[in-house]
Amino acid sequence: MGFYAFILIVVVLAVAAVPASVYIERRVRARSRLFAGMDEAEEPDSATTPRGALSSWLGRAGYRHPSAAGAFVAITAAFALAGALLGVAVSAAELPEQLANFLLEIPGGTTSAMAPLVLSSPYILFLFLALTPTLVVRSARRQRVEQIEADLPVLLDLLGALADAGLGFDAALSRILAADASDRPLWKEMARFQRDIVAGKRRVHALRDLASRVAVPGVSLFVSALVLAEQAGAGLSEALRQQALDVRQRRRERVLLRAQSLPVKLVFPLVICFLPGLFVVVLGPAVYEFIKLAESAIQRAG
Repeated sequence: MGFYAFILIVVVLAVAAVPASVYIERRVRARSRLFAGMDEAEEPDSATTPRGALSSWLGRAGYRHPSAAGAFVAITAAFALAGALLGVAVSAAELPEQLANFLLEIPGGTTSAMAPLVLSSPYILFLFLALTPTLVVRSARRQRVEQIEADLPVLLDLLGALADAGLGFDAALSRILAADASDRPLWKEMARFQRDIVAGKRRVHALRDLASRVAVPGVSLFVSALVLAEQAGAGLSEALRQQALDVRQRRRERVLLRAQSLPVKLVFPLVICFLPGLFVVVLGPAVYEFIKLAESAIQRAG
């Protein structure tokens, strides 16, 4: 009965999540229209609200449709409901109990430790399906960050070279975007930054919006250098080249750390997957012969 009560609570929450997300969506749209003409310093911070935090998280993963937050809540609720129904079906068929009894009947008792895991399989199915949308968004965010970090040194080198040639930042960025109309995330973000400037937004505000949308440390440092150069009137070429070197150095260090952690990550599949099979192949015949010898000795003694 505990599992069915848990599923009932989940179903009620899933049904209530969809209208709640629609209501929050309407409130946020009304708020954005209300503060559309205000300066950024006067506008309240929307990231502190749950809907604002969810929108920021989805936007940094590339999902920036106005209804992305509501769709994410609805999809999560649908997956949770599907997981609950699947868990109910599995529990009603008594498959976990049957499999757990089968494991307990295996001689030796080595598989008895897996019985609690099998009995909790309905909950595991529910959690897996309920977390699937979140895992998809996290994967998209990770892929987006990797693409931005891969393209950032190239952008910095191109901007530095064009700055040495005498072009301003806006002209250099326009030439880079015109020469490489790619669908990569960094180029899209720079194109949006350029549209914000053309629309009349202040450069410092547009740069800070760029850093907030991307939320990658390398881009944040790049924006900080541009803001400092904008306020102090300093040159950009040397700062951009140094930042390109720093970004490449950080990427190299991350690759080295991943390579050094690889032996530790290989321990689990080695111990769980390879060593048992190796022991069976190497020691199996010897153990079998020893058991036959022990049986024959017991029969002779009897």
